[in-house]
Amino acid sequence: MTGKLHKYLKPFDPRIRELVRGSFVAFFFKFLGGLLIFGLNAYIARALGAEKAGIYFLSFTITTIIVNIGRFGMDNTIVRYIAAYASSDDWSHVKGIYREGIGITIVGTFVLTVLAFLLYPTLAVSVFQKPELLRPLNMMLVLIVPTVLTVMVGEAFRGLKKIARTTFLQNIITPVLIICSFLLFGVRGEIDLIIKYFTLGVLLSAGVALVLWLVSNPRLKNVKAAYLSSELIKMSRPLFLVNVLNLLILWSSTLILGIFRGNDQVGIYNLATRTAGLMSFMIVSLNAIAAPQFAELYHRGEFKLLKYTTRKITKMIIIVSLPVLAAFLIFPRSIMGIFGEQFVSGASILFILTLGHFVNVSTGSVGYLLMMSTHEKLVRNITILVAVFNVGLNFLLIPPFGMTGAAVTAASSMLLLNGTLLVMVKKRLHFWTISFLDRLFPGPGDEIV
Repeated sequence: MTGKLHKYLKPFDPRIRELVRGSFVAFFFKFLGGLLIFGLNAYIARALGAEKAGIYFLSFTITTIIVNIGRFGMDNTIVRYIAAYASSDDWSHVKGIYREGIGITIVGTFVLTVLAFLLYPTLAVSVFQKPELLRPLNMMLVLIVPTVLTVMVGEAFRGLKKIARTTFLQNIITPVLIICSFLLFGVRGEIDLIIKYFTLGVLLSAGVALVLWLVSNPRLKNVKAAYLSSELIKMSRPLFLVNVLNLLILWSSTLILGIFRGNDQVGIYNLATRTAGLMSFMIVSLNAIAAPQFAELYHRGEFKLLKYTTRKITKMIIIVSLPVLAAFLIFPRSIMGIFGEQFVSGASILFILTLGHFVNVSTGSVGYLLMMSTHEKLVRNITILVAVFNVGLNFLLIPPFGMTGAAVTAASSMLLLNGTLLVMVKKRLHFWTISFLDRLFPGPGDEIV
């Protein structure tokens, strides 16, 4: 397989060869990780049923939001800076950026964990009116700091273009360790035990991440760290807001559904959301290596190669995503039936969400492209507008239509966000990420590639 891939890539630009080889590795690990997570979700859904699964996934969604807020935009920041400094062999700055990025996120995430502990009783009882939510939420507090640590170490590896290590840490190690916990201690369908197994897997993953970083980067031991504290924080602020708003767009439907509807609808909708998210595997895989590529090319002023690379990425994403699109649109009932008979009613939800994710996939890496080319504030402003649209439409559609209204809102938000970012790439970087748009909307100096 590797030999055939090498032969196929030989005529291409060296950067494209690096991109495809790296994304092939990333896609393999993410696909494997996706299968593991899908299997775990299927087990949890079948073991707990729709009602209890709703409680579990609502708790997990809230925990995921805290984890992503706790990154404070530093994940994308360290990718951009580590990629730029590593390309010029400035390892002092690489070491300093890694230390500062990890340190800031760990301290901030710990503070968020304490605040969450204080606010959870009000959230569970007064906001969601689900007292049974409180215990799972409190148990999942232990997950937050080690999860952020694992993610940040993975992002540092991504800045160094060590994509296999990034995807291993972020997609493989945790589900593998959770499955090992199931096999070692026995599998029972209780929320408390599932959270304990998950916690054990996350704690071990954080340890593996730290050891892997130390072993993989011996050259950093003998250099003095050079710090960029104010610069890192300055860049992270707009990226932090973008992360928070993207979380709001992604998960507000689940949260608002939890306020207005029962746990069963939350469980069904959440599993449909996570399943439809498999559509985005290819774009996430390519983004894993494309983000540092974008940062490096823009930093060096190689704009023609940036355009060429972006279009190749978008084309590959669309081609690889088509089989998943077809399967989800043609067999939504069968796919949702994997989670149990109670979840088959989510077939139409999976259908709607799949269309939304395909829009996300087909526009390419527009968000990363703008953020890695110093347009992070523009991405922030667009995301604010879409987040307001998303929350407003959720409150309008979920009370009368339940999870169908949530799915329509989520798909519409993906269309609005990615469509707007696509247009902004054209305005700011002067090219479309999808080449055929040159023929529909040609501009001065455009080249049809």
